[in-house]
Amino acid sequence: MEIIRAAVSADLPELHKLVNAIFIDEGSNSARMEEKFPIFLSKKNLDHLFILTDSGRPIAHAGYYPSTLLIEGAGIRVGSIGSVCTHPDYRGQRIASQILDVLEDKASREGIELLLISGDRSLYLRRQCIQTGGFIECWLESKKLDRTWLNAGIELVEAGPAHLDELVALYSRESVRFYRTKDEFEALFAAGIRPFYHLTNKAYLARSGNATRAYFTLSSRDDMGEVTELAGDRDILRSALFQVMQKENLEQIRLPLPQGDELVTLLHGPGVTQQPSLQLGTVKILNPLALFKSLRPYFLQRLSASLLESVQFSVQDGIPYLEADGDRFTFTDSTWLTRLVFGFEKPEDIPQPLAAFLASHPHASQFTAAAFPVPLPWAGNLSFI
Repeated sequence: MEIIRAAVSADLPELHKLVNAIFIDEGSNSARMEEKFPIFLSKKNLDHLFILTDSGRPIAHAGYYPSTLLIEGAGIRVGSIGSVCTHPDYRGQRIASQILDVLEDKASREGIELLLISGDRSLYLRRQCIQTGGFIECWLESKKLDRTWLNAGIELVEAGPAHLDELVALYSRESVRFYRTKDEFEALFAAGIRPFYHLTNKAYLARSGNATRAYFTLSSRDDMGEVTELAGDRDILRSALFQVMQKENLEQIRLPLPQGDELVTLLHGPGVTQQPSLQLGTVKILNPLALFKSLRPYFLQRLSASLLESVQFSVQDGIPYLEADGDRFTFTDSTWLTRLVFGFEKPEDIPQPLAAFLASHPHASQFTAAAFPVPLPWAGNLSFI
């Protein structure tokens, strides 16, 4: 076997063959991996696709796509990791871990602050990648829904490439979103509505009068559906979801939402159940100091400058800590910091030492109550890698 390196153009055909062999059922009508993830497994992203080869042929891969998350005006640099795989003949040699070491080093040098990983297996958990909360899982049951949701003035239209400008305009007004260029959005949307595995994928516009007021993307199989991305007027979306269940003959729809989304409040009553939920995949803070610096505009919208200055997050010898009220709390387990920032599944999940520190340090408690969890978009959206 050769050294771990970034892929080059000549590697792409064999790399595509490898990831398709691992992730796609042969003979299925699913889009191929390079079709489903066109901006990720592409020539333009070669610097972020890391492979190990044997006799010049890729036998293992891990890659990421760099992007920016916009969170209420604050921009953070994110690396979305996906298509991590090893050919069956070479497994059991820790090759994937070694490739991820190289990947994280590159991401850190590139200024990536946060990693979003499309998986939660032990390979990632051993690397301090952790499942985070901050989401509410809503289930809608069509036969029991309150028909007062139905607004006859809303027209539901299946979206296609011709509707790209309308989609872009709605998405760009979301307070928590991935920054996407128009070219990225066009490629992601075209890929997003392809069939994948056994799922049918569609997008719908919700129009009222002459205006497009909202959209959502829907993955479905048989009589079950899941909304993976949405944007626009939440009240309009509530009615649109009712309509699409009738249109697509869906008995249930699953809708994962950031816990602060207005739609969480609107979705209640008969036929609706809600429960705390985890983000899809796992999350890792790669550079805590850079992340908190980038989040400063977000923090200042939620708490006073004096409170912000009274609480300091720092790193010493690679270990993050929180300093407030003259004391220091050391995050000897870095996953505690990740879950504090982006959400525990339930309040009672907070580790006792951290809970005790917050309870006895009023500035730290006020800070964390006002600022955390930092909202993230659902990772399974059109930008999913």
